[in-house]
Amino acid sequence: MLNDKQIQRMLRKLKRFEDTLDHMIFEKVCDLPTSLYETKEQLYNIPRTPYTIPSSPGICGAAKTVYGWFKTTYQVPEEYAGRPLFLRPQVGGYEALLWVDGKPFGTYATKIVVTGHGNHYCDMLVKDPEAGQEIKIDLEFYAGHYVMGTMPFEENPPPRFPVPLHLHGHLREERKNRQLLL
Repeated sequence: MLNDKQIQRMLRKLKRFEDTLDHMIFEKVCDLPTSLYETKEQLYNIPRTPYTIPSSPGICGAAKTVYGWFKTTYQVPEEYAGRPLFLRPQVGGYEALLWVDGKPFGTYATKIVVTGHGNHYCDMLVKDPEAGQEIKIDLEFYAGHYVMGTMPFEENPPPRFPVPLHLHGHLREERKNRQLLL
């Protein structure tokens, strides 16, 4: 059995290994400009309300139980035609649902953020895009809520609210036989 010092050392090595591999898996294509719509309603479809808040790093802070809806589009250039495209959002929320061209398409989870990307940090948008194809992207992110604890006498510190709900999406491609990540 490992002691705490050995466990911490192993975790640091794994983090360094992950950081080393991350840039080898994906190649960043671009940052996506987004607009934001915030609501406390749990919606089951993409909101018809205009997304009026321009989103950029450091903008906006969602209170607990707030949903942030992000909207953007991407037009596939000739050089990325036929190559899988992935989206890797960097949002401070709790979990997200990705919509591509108006349909639910994937999920993101940052519930366990030991690493920089939680459980599900990257989703394929399109496997074989055509040049000029426009991809409509909507992303619903939940800011989260406070849970005191799940065990007797457990008292977790409350999370910091507001959380930064800005979408710093990367469109990327895989290197060689890897994918493009937005």
